[in-house]
Amino acid sequence: MGAAPAAPHLETPSPTPTLAQDESSVAPSVADGIPVSYLDPAAPWASSVGAVGGSTRLRAFVAARVSLRYDDSAAGVDEGEEFEAVFGPLDGGIHLDSETQVDYDDRDFAAAAPAGAAYVLPQAPLEEKRFFTSLARDIQRHLVDRRPLELKRNRALKLVSRPGETDEGFSARCDTAAQERADAETAKIRDRLEAKRDRLDKALAQAERRVEELEADTRSRTTTELVAGAGAVLGALLGGRRSTRSMAGAVSGAASRRGVTARTQERKRTAEEKVGRTKDELAELEQEILDEIAEIDEKWQATADEIDTLEVRLEATDVRVLETRVVWVPGN
Repeated sequence: MGAAPAAPHLETPSPTPTLAQDESSVAPSVADGIPVSYLDPAAPWASSVGAVGGSTRLRAFVAARVSLRYDDSAAGVDEGEEFEAVFGPLDGGIHLDSETQVDYDDRDFAAAAPAGAAYVLPQAPLEEKRFFTSLARDIQRHLVDRRPLELKRNRALKLVSRPGETDEGFSARCDTAAQERADAETAKIRDRLEAKRDRLDKALAQAERRVEELEADTRSRTTTELVAGAGAVLGALLGGRRSTRSMAGAVSGAASRRGVTARTQERKRTAEEKVGRTKDELAELEQEILDEIAEIDEKWQATADEIDTLEVRLEATDVRVLETRVVWVPGN
């Protein structure tokens, strides 16, 4: 008898992955018009939502992109901002407190699911369009309540910080503006004080010229007095037979000339005193200028430091939900 034919070789089928009670191998339905994406575990923000590279267990999140407009006409604020966040996972329904703010773009998502994907069944009714309509309204209210824009403000200088501007940068901007105000105020007093100084400078120059004139006059009169006086007295005594009366007259003339010289010296002392007083007034004016400038600078330095916090709150019309999408995130 010949040998029995060999039994045909049958391939052993791969075991079907065992699914947990809350998992499905079929992606749950999503309402028409709502994009569905699969998060790339290499996305920069993937770890913040618990993504695990290589995992085939997918959990549902909702990603939202929202336009915000902060408007406060009284404070001169009109700022636009784009807000992006993911909410989830949706295993227990949607909870807006589960918000994770991210900065996402299309490169963070794939269109196809990984091989062997198991979908954790969400409690949120993703198949219903009204769920996403209601979610958009809830996100709008959530952001109105929870996301005011906090800025720094200097009321006196009418300055408000810019979004993203550091406290140090805003303080420096306030200081620059305060210095400009101080310079403008100093310019106002400069004309008044400079006019006063010009008058004093002219008065001082005039007084000093008068002192010089009187100084020259005094020297000239003193010399003349000495020569003329000595000559008169000696002439009276040595000029032969002269009467006492004539000699007395000669001496009297010399004395008179000495009196004129004395009065000239007195006027010189008066002029010198005027020079001294004018110099004192100039010194006082300079101190007045220094004091006023120091006071102005101190006032505007203090003004630059008067910074408080301005909170600009959103209104419902300031919040527009631009996009919501379902994102499946690989995890545990």
